[in-house]
Amino acid sequence: MYLRLLYLLLSLIVAATAAGQESRFDLRIGSGIYRTGALDMRGLMIENEFNYTLNRKLALSGQLGFGRSNTGVGTTSSFLQGNGTLFWSPFGNDGRHDFRLGAGVGYASITDAYVARAEFFNNHLIDEDHVFRYRHKTGVNLVLEHTYVLTRRLLLGIKLFGQTHANGGLLLKLGVRL
Repeated sequence: MYLRLLYLLLSLIVAATAAGQESRFDLRIGSGIYRTGALDMRGLMIENEFNYTLNRKLALSGQLGFGRSNTGVGTTSSFLQGNGTLFWSPFGNDGRHDFRLGAGVGYASITDAYVARAEFFNNHLIDEDHVFRYRHKTGVNLVLEHTYVLTRRLLLGIKLFGQTHANGGLLLKLGVRL
C-alpha cells in the first residue's frame, strides 16, 4: 500500500515537472531546539516536511521529526513524531515571502530513560541500572512559520511550533521545490 502511494506521489511530481508548470510540491528539512513540557527536557530535533500548495492562501503539509535530549530531569529522552498540518497564509504567498499559520493533528512516540540505581566504589561508578518509560501521545499542533524564497527552487525558513502532547520548539529549515 505504501509503495503504491509513494509511486502515485512521484508520478504526480514528474507529471507536473514535465508539463513545465511551477511545482506545488516542496520538501523541507529543518533542525533546531525543542522542549518537552511534561519532563522539562531540552534537546535537538531534526524534521522532514513535505508540502503541497493548494492555492495562494492554503497549503497541506506532512512532517516527520526526531528529537533527542540529554539535558533536563531525566538521563535521556528521545521521540519520533508525525504531524499533518493545514497552513493558512493570512497575507498570501507573494512568491518571495510566505508567513503562515498552521494547525493539525500529531502523534508522538516518546522514550525516556532514568538511572534507577548506581553503585560506586572509591568515587567510581561500577554498576548502574536504568528504567525506561515508553509513551505514545496524540494531540493538536500549532505552527507559526515564515519562509523566504532564495531562488526559484530554494527556500529558507524558520518555524515555531507547539503541541498539546508536550513538545514545542524552534527550527531553522531549508527547502527545495520539486
